[in-house]
Amino acid sequence: MATAVVITGMSVASAQDAKPAMEISGNVAAPLQLTATDLQGMVRSSVSIPNRSGDGIRRYEGVALWRLLDSVGVSTEKLNAKDIAKRYLTVRGADGFEVVFSLAELGRAYAEDEVILADRMDGQPLPASRGSFQIIVPGDLRPTRNCYQVIALTVHETNKGQ
Repeated sequence: MATAVVITGMSVASAQDAKPAMEISGNVAAPLQLTATDLQGMVRSSVSIPNRSGDGIRRYEGVALWRLLDSVGVSTEKLNAKDIAKRYLTVRGADGFEVVFSLAELGRAYAEDEVILADRMDGQPLPASRGSFQIIVPGDLRPTRNCYQVIALTVHETNKGQ
């Protein structure tokens, strides 16, 4: 009887993990829905930033945004300067908060720091208050774009006719 309870519990956990936690859409070749398990299976990056209280450093782990963009057919390395300048990414949190990035800020050829979609902090999963995913921007002097509870990344293009 105890075995049946354990198996049932694992099935529920697996079903919950399989539920898409975040989507990448917009001006992309192939929209994508990601679960926490999907993100764990991708090439990982880590960044360290000062703790908000100023009393230490936090280490975040996740996937670089440029890698996620590559996975949906938006290669920041293959875009010329004019094309990358007219594209941008919005990141939306579960509470409706949104932040904006130029694709040039995210490409390896254009930016020194890697912006990541983090799922771990100091070697542990993110606290529940931050959701499954959080954007971490290591080059920002203030953490105003470190969006919590990320549910959507959307690629946009401006000046389409120019």
